Amino acid sequence: STIQGERVSELESDLVCETVEHPSGFPILNSITEKVKAINLKNQQKIESTKRIDYELEVNDNVPDSEFTLSAFGLPEPGGTEPLNKPIPMYVWILVGAGASGALAFAFRYLARRRRIAAGA
Repeated sequence: STIQGERVSELESDLVCETVEHPSGFPILNSITEKVKAINLKNQQKIESTKRIDYELEVNDNVPDSEFTLSAFGLPEPGGTEPLNKPIPMYVWILVGAGASGALAFAFRYLARRRRIAAGA
């Protein structure tokens, strides 16, 4: 790593993922082990750490297909829901703003001419 453009340490990381084979053919994550080695380049101090995360996953192969729904994953179900209202794109707001600014410029120019004509007469 660097501080203000000067290299102060060297870092080495090793990540090992252990999986279990499932009859479905998809691997299931069992644990992750991360080993980190750091060396301070100024004083040559070495730091080593190991972190392990174990997962306890439950696989239930007896879930009926009727319970496998999109809403279980936070997605809307097709057909029975209202379509989402899309926000108005940014370019539309820019065009509306430009049109309103043009209308104001035209109105102020008209009023300025009218006032100039009235003052000169």
